[in-house]
Amino acid sequence: MIPNWILNNNEPFKNPEYENSFFKYLVAQKRALLISFTAAVTLFAVLKFCFPIPDFFVDSYTYVADALYERPLNYRPIGYADFLSLTHIISSNANFTVLIQYILFFTSTLFCFFSTDYLYGFPKKIRSVVFYLVILNPILILQTNLISSDSLFCSLTVTWFTLCLWIIRTNNLPVIIMQVIFLLMCFHIRYVAAFYPIVAIAAFLFSGRKLFYKTIGIILSLGIIYSYVERQKELTESKTHVRIFSGFSGWQIANNVLCYYKEITVDSEKLPTEETKIIDRIVKKKIDNVYEPSYVGTKYIWDKDSPLKFYLSVRVQHTNYNYFDEWLWSSIQLSDYGWSIIRQHPYAYIRYFMAPNFKNYLLPDREILVNYNNDDPPLPAETKLWFDFQFDHLFCRFENLQKDIIYFYPVLSCLLNLANILIIIVSLPWSIKTWRTSNKGSGKIFFFWCFFYFGYMLFCLFSTVVLLRYLDLLFVIGIIMPFILLKQIKRPAKQAIDASATNDPANVE
Repeated sequence: MIPNWILNNNEPFKNPEYENSFFKYLVAQKRALLISFTAAVTLFAVLKFCFPIPDFFVDSYTYVADALYERPLNYRPIGYADFLSLTHIISSNANFTVLIQYILFFTSTLFCFFSTDYLYGFPKKIRSVVFYLVILNPILILQTNLISSDSLFCSLTVTWFTLCLWIIRTNNLPVIIMQVIFLLMCFHIRYVAAFYPIVAIAAFLFSGRKLFYKTIGIILSLGIIYSYVERQKELTESKTHVRIFSGFSGWQIANNVLCYYKEITVDSEKLPTEETKIIDRIVKKKIDNVYEPSYVGTKYIWDKDSPLKFYLSVRVQHTNYNYFDEWLWSSIQLSDYGWSIIRQHPYAYIRYFMAPNFKNYLLPDREILVNYNNDDPPLPAETKLWFDFQFDHLFCRFENLQKDIIYFYPVLSCLLNLANILIIIVSLPWSIKTWRTSNKGSGKIFFFWCFFYFGYMLFCLFSTVVLLRYLDLLFVIGIIMPFILLKQIKRPAKQAIDASATNDPANVE
């Protein structure tokens, strides 16, 4: 049954071609929807013929084990393990999980495309080009075959981002509620969504709703994440006696500063606690075992010869905590240590970690995406049991096909990012000008996109080493949004101002 808020949505929009409800707009897209359905079925059949077994790597086995043993917490967010549990209720077949991920990718992408076309309108000459670029993108299709949180997080983020666009342009209260739900799901899957509430606040501030509804939306968005964080801290404390939200964050920030440790001089006397001073003594003694100049990576978290792993092993040997509990407790100390070094040398973090990481952002490592089950890895017992596999080793039909498909994607990712940055620069003077006039509606979409795009970039650059699979969501919204901005630029200024006074829903109370 179609909700009434869709059927009765007759508010005027900036795009004058579609003044009826979104439902009526979708009905008018029968040809595009038929093409989408045909393409979806065909591409899934091709995907499963070429890659009959889902793609697995180390994290995949961890997620499966978490789902099998119903672990309430682990090293990473357990949201994807919960997703595996949900799909397993219906079917234990591994390709059923792939199918659900594939459906979510297709529906979220179509929702974003049709929503942006309805709300803002694509330039007519390139509308079909954008349509095919986003639904026929090989990397997004391939990632639905990967047992990992990447594809699911991408689909949820694309849906959540689209709902934010609806909040900016319309006055539908149910959209606010849906935005909060998808915000929570994004955060449950991956903690990179920690900055999403700030983006949601921007969406509400840019919306045309009354102050009361803006306030309610902002409070709900912040409140749901705050409640989730507090609940997770309480759960972790009850299970491990360590009150912490994410154990991985402390390890990550300490790893990041060790990437350039020998480029700076750390004053141990300025470290905040005795425990952080102990960590620094270990680092000074053990850093040469693994240190590489100009290296930006995560080996200080995983390498057995890393000073951080040595510190953890010492803790485990001299306490009664088990490994996981001690790993969490160590994260608190490593967080204090990492942040203290950043405060001592604030610009060094930008120069030696974030700047080199920006190169990774422009030309990201393809990492595990080039290695579709072609190392003949043995399957863990938990994975065989969970998916009812009757074989001990994974296999692939075309050994190098995925590698060949992914080969040019770092370059394509670079071109996509450079195109977005260039269009933003070109759009900036026009957006400032329209913002100063009565036509703030057109400028809102520009500043909102800047807020999300650069926010996601900076969060990635600061927090972790960027990989290609972390940027898959840009292959949807990063393709769609530049064309929306170009459409706004090409609209004659007088027409935009006149249209704003009568058609912009931001003026509707």
